Amino acid sequence: MRKIVVLAFTTFLVFATSNLANAEVTESGRIKKEVYATSEDVLMEMLKPELNKIISDKYGHEKIWQISKVAKVALIADHTKKPSENWYEMNIFVRVYDDKNDKELLDDIDIRIDIPNMFTKDRYKVKNPDMKVTLIKYEQWQGQEMIK
Repeated sequence: MRKIVVLAFTTFLVFATSNLANAEVTESGRIKKEVYATSEDVLMEMLKPELNKIISDKYGHEKIWQISKVAKVALIADHTKKPSENWYEMNIFVRVYDDKNDKELLDDIDIRIDIPNMFTKDRYKVKNPDMKVTLIKYEQWQGQEMIK
């Protein structure tokens, strides 16, 4: 009975995990695989060059970093102006490796993302792929204390 349970459990694990990634080897020996990605993954990949520039400017040189958490994404619609303005604001926590002290720092970054043609009547006709990322706030944290 025990062998049947172990065999059933093993079979379940093999078939249950086989759907997470799909790989294929081409004739040249290269591997092509499909991996699950979230919409957050896609957004972060688009923002990484801009975030890298913001972090490099803050520290004075390029650092090793990774996104720890996207805390907030908000669509802001300001109808007090003519024409109305729309943009996204994001709050992101980033782990930055401090090579001098061999530590990880936690940085809190707020950015504004302006996307041309967003919510305009010509948004499907006019091509303008340039989005603008503006730094709103940058705070460096180490544990619970803010460092300078």
